[in-house]
Amino acid sequence: MLNTPAGAIFHQPGYKLPPAVNEATSSESGRGKHAGNGNRWSPRRYFAEDCLSVLTDCAHVHQVVLDKAAIQADLDAGHSEMTVLSDGERRAR
Repeated sequence: MLNTPAGAIFHQPGYKLPPAVNEATSSESGRGKHAGNGNRWSPRRYFAEDCLSVLTDCAHVHQVVLDKAAIQADLDAGHSEMTVLSDGERRAR
């Protein structure tokens, strides 16, 4: 998440899901729209005000929901990076 004069922006880098997980958790039309080669999902950026929470996906973490107020608290505490572990635990640095 990045604080800007226009508001806080969430950024999720592109990620690749294992083919079996990708097929089980997304639709063909969704993959066609958001995943360049079908398994590699495009990066996402959006304003914090446009979401209720943040859904985190990558090859090691699947559909972990993060509370955006907790993320904002980490930013306010001076942390600039957050790592989400496979069990959903957050580690701010």
